[in-house]
Amino acid sequence: MKQTKKIFSIVLAIALVFAMAIPAFAAETQTGTIKINGVEGYPVADRTFEAYKILDAVAVDPTNPGAGVLYSVPAAMAGFYADYFESVGNDEAIDDVVAAINALKDDTDALQAFAQAALEFADGKVEPVASTKTGDEVAIENAPFGYYLINDVTVVGKDEVVSALMLNTSALEVTLKIDQPKIEKKIDGDKDFDNTTTGLVDYNTAKVGEVVPYVLLSEVPKTIGYETYKYIVKDSLSNGLTFVDGEDDGAIVDVVITVGGNAFADYVVEQDGQNMTITFNDMTALTEGDEIRIEYAATVNENAIVGVEGNPNEVYLEYSNNPQDDSSTTETPEDEVRTYLVNLVIEKVDGSGAPLAGAEFTVTDKAGNVIGKLTTTDAEGGNILTFTGLKDGEEYTIEETVVPAGYNKADIIKFTVNCTDPENPEISTDCVWAVKEENSDVTFDVTDEVFETRIENLTGSLLPETGGMGTTMFYMIGAMMVAAAVVLLVSKKRMAFEA
Repeated sequence: MKQTKKIFSIVLAIALVFAMAIPAFAAETQTGTIKINGVEGYPVADRTFEAYKILDAVAVDPTNPGAGVLYSVPAAMAGFYADYFESVGNDEAIDDVVAAINALKDDTDALQAFAQAALEFADGKVEPVASTKTGDEVAIENAPFGYYLINDVTVVGKDEVVSALMLNTSALEVTLKIDQPKIEKKIDGDKDFDNTTTGLVDYNTAKVGEVVPYVLLSEVPKTIGYETYKYIVKDSLSNGLTFVDGEDDGAIVDVVITVGGNAFADYVVEQDGQNMTITFNDMTALTEGDEIRIEYAATVNENAIVGVEGNPNEVYLEYSNNPQDDSSTTETPEDEVRTYLVNLVIEKVDGSGAPLAGAEFTVTDKAGNVIGKLTTTDAEGGNILTFTGLKDGEEYTIEETVVPAGYNKADIIKFTVNCTDPENPEISTDCVWAVKEENSDVTFDVTDEVFETRIENLTGSLLPETGGMGTTMFYMIGAMMVAAAVVLLVSKKRMAFEA
């Protein structure tokens, strides 16, 4: 016999079986069949159900299904209804009981509470009718007409939780409902360093050393019928991310949790390398449906992957799925966000395409902030410069701030980075780089990892329009010669006049 404290089932249905529902039934038998239908993620073919009759029902006229049924309380359940509804023992009272039960179908929590209490009371007092299997179909057959609770007595492994439900009185089929907790992961675009994202997003761009703020969202699940309810958040980072710890309070990971908007502290955090586990201690004390919000952060480290592969961060939830077995749990699908590193590579060459040392380039964002300043050297490959941490949607300027001796300064380059999935810009798990150039004579080679461009310096004399000092000297000498000519002309005219 099952323990009454854990009797509330994973599947809990209230089924009303009576003659009107199936006219084909022989009137003299007054029995019916309850077919149980599974749903995606919760098949019933390998499960066993038991039906507990908690009200008797007899056809008013066995030859006329439309005449209705008469209900009565089984002797074994009389004590239950006397306590639960405070009305039992005559026709008027049984009508009140039936009406009260029917009213529960609009209140899931009240229905579950009633079903749990009735099932616990019936256990050991009412002989259940077990389900049978024909192929993939599961049914409870030859059940005498009545009002039933249907209980899943299968040893539940890793399947979905199914909620309580009411079988409509005009049907003899129970279709299970999924009631699975969910958890999702987001990046807080209002707090990260990517100025182009706002709100909660599924991806962002960053560079080594920047902090990415994460938000995990869930709700307090249904825990009715459970003495204890396991609720364990399991989060994992890729090697390119490092948990931010709470150095001030000595915590392994700096985690902030609210439930229903209020601070929550009844949990335990454990960290093992790139994995973090958050275990809630007492979910049964919380209010069903309240939002669970978990916030923490990670720093992009030197192991971060550059390019479209990105750096994933995943979370899933392990939770209880069987009140009859405290150790039985199942898991939600993983939810993932990604952080991308976008790099710019500049190859500095002369007019013949040969490597050129001695050039300094400065890259600034739209606001004029310098994101990098690098100089080419004579070392092998030293003409290749890499600027890290470009942002999605940001406009950048490349300027040659130091020009190699004997060469002309390269034109200023402006471009915009785009890192989006063209089919779904909000979820960039297959990121595609793109770049918009504002200089028609500059091209970028966009690969899976970086933006690459080649910038040439050409030799030649500085032209006057470059603003060299020689131009100023010419203007000064010319002006002096004109002034001298004017003075000479005036002097000659004065001498001629005086003569």
